[in-house]
Amino acid sequence: MALDSYANLKLEVAAFMARSDLTTQIDSFIDLFEAWANRNLRVRQMENEAYATAAEYLPLPQDYVGLRDVQVQSTPRRQLQYVTPEYADLAAADGTTGEPSYYTIVGGQMRLVPSPSSADDVRISYWQSITPLDGTNTTNWLLTEYPDSYLYGSLFHARGYLPDESRAAFVKGMWDQVVSEIQSAGKKSNLGGSLTIRSA
Repeated sequence: MALDSYANLKLEVAAFMARSDLTTQIDSFIDLFEAWANRNLRVRQMENEAYATAAEYLPLPQDYVGLRDVQVQSTPRRQLQYVTPEYADLAAADGTTGEPSYYTIVGGQMRLVPSPSSADDVRISYWQSITPLDGTNTTNWLLTEYPDSYLYGSLFHARGYLPDESRAAFVKGMWDQVVSEIQSAGKKSNLGGSLTIRSA
């Protein structure tokens, strides 16, 4: 059976575990794997950008799991530097506005410091969460490109239900290998082609 859909993934997990009575739990194992992936994977397929009009507080994108870069699209463009919320409070204590130099994260918002005095666009480059699988959304890029990650990731989180220790050890080994390969492929895909040296 192909690991090409949410339904087929659940059937494969049940078959590997020799348990067809764990439908609800298998959903949870898949959810646990996806939560792990959103915390730990940072690969090209998770890169995204959002644009907003400059303001002191900007909401983070709904699918945000980590920040890569913040840039004000002025002329010339300006890359903002991260500071802690405490530093942002000190830097903005006098209430003056101007061209932002810093940003920080406060809850579900990004704060620009100083508060912008112009309405330039702000580009937020970030890592987006993996779209979770369910009965409606039956596939995503991770299942398409790395179906074994979903199988062994779900089984890794289900190892307490596996029929014997040898199978649990096998799953752990395959899980470690899949994670290493995804991270390695992610790094390689960001390197681009070979470097060409040209004479001046």
